Amino acid sequence: MSQFAVLSGYIQQKAQELEQEYSYAMAQAQQAETTNIDAYWIAAGFGLQGFYTGLEKIFEQVARRVDGSSVQHSERWHQELLDQMQLEVPGVRPPVIAHDTYKILKAVLAFRHVVRNNYTHALEPSLIAQNIEMLPLAYEQVLKDLKAFQGFLESS
Repeated sequence: MSQFAVLSGYIQQKAQELEQEYSYAMAQAQQAETTNIDAYWIAAGFGLQGFYTGLEKIFEQVARRVDGSSVQHSERWHQELLDQMQLEVPGVRPPVIAHDTYKILKAVLAFRHVVRNNYTHALEPSLIAQNIEMLPLAYEQVLKDLKAFQGFLESS
């Protein structure tokens, strides 16, 4: 059995949860477009936030179990963790995410910060809509990258 079999299983489970968050966010965005009710945009924004938060949980486990580093919860730890995941760690692992995925996720992380640090009534539907537009590509690329990383884990 691979030394990282448990982590690979964890990633698989979290990928299913990412799919649920993705589907929820996209369904809420569709309702918002159909009904023109802002509350659906707010729900879509929270779905996007949930998607990134779930992904970040995977990143934290990779940092701990593969990189052997603990996640220091400093002021910039979210960005630093994302930065770490796009790097190859020589002799340890390949990048968890491709550079193109990193660029999209950097924007999603910035949006999540807005969602987490504003009052709900202050969230602009147009900003949420802009960020939801990135979600299908982010989701597709994240799944592809995670599957490739799981291949690495299973062969290690």
